[in-house]
Amino acid sequence: MKRAVLQVLKGKKGVKLSLRKAATENGLSFQTLQRYVKKEVNKTDANEQISMKSNRDTLKRNDKEEKELVYYVIKCSKMCYGKTTKDTRVLAYEMAKINSKSIPLSWEKK
Repeated sequence: MKRAVLQVLKGKKGVKLSLRKAATENGLSFQTLQRYVKKEVNKTDANEQISMKSNRDTLKRNDKEEKELVYYVIKCSKMCYGKTTKDTRVLAYEMAKINSKSIPLSWEKK
């Protein structure tokens, strides 16, 4: 992430890259890179560090749990009891709590 932000702001070998090109080269979402570039440009103190860690790294779920969740949501859908996206997020949160997984603090607040 830091490398992509630097490619946009300072350039690579003297040539600045566009947001989209830097995002593609580094395997990132254009919107995510744009958000971090904006944070970097707007930071007030030169020594201020911007956290560049996504929640995907914090939430560790093994493949078995992931497949169980997907299976359950699809099964509910086939029984005409489709879950909304909010219901699915709540279910994922409850699964993480029951399985004693580390979850982002923002999930606790919501």
